Amino acid sequence: MKMKRWFALALAALLAVGLLAGCGGSGAVSLNDDKVEAFLQESGIDATVEADDSLTRAAQDMAQTLSGQDYAQIDASMSTIRQEIAGQAGVGRLAACAVYGDSYRPSTPLGALTRYEETLASCIRMEGNGDGAYKAAVVRFTSRDGMKLVLYVAAEA
Repeated sequence: MKMKRWFALALAALLAVGLLAGCGGSGAVSLNDDKVEAFLQESGIDATVEADDSLTRAAQDMAQTLSGQDYAQIDASMSTIRQEIAGQAGVGRLAACAVYGDSYRPSTPLGALTRYEETLASCIRMEGNGDGAYKAAVVRFTSRDGMKLVLYVAAEA
């Protein structure tokens, strides 16, 4: 009987740790540049992608501002968001800028491991200028109405 109690306690602890691990915080996402490039190559785009410090800082500052707004406000102001990040990062214009829910692409257990890279590649594919070099940043944040969101930005290098 004592063994069952220890097993139940260990299982409960494991579940609690699993729940906490699923809670994403705010801040920059560490990107695997090679994965982003591989997703772009699958679409016929020959591009290099590299995380960029100035773009990441600008995206983090914007995410902090956006965390005081609800999702409807954020969605309505995407052109302003795009301009402000580009200005702060010192780039002419952003090749891609999008905000999606943090659970946007967890369709498969293995796909969830690269969802940020896949979504960034999709943003570049839809909004970018095709082949070339890009600098990028991905930042997670929570909006005022409690939505866990991700800000994806990319600029031509």
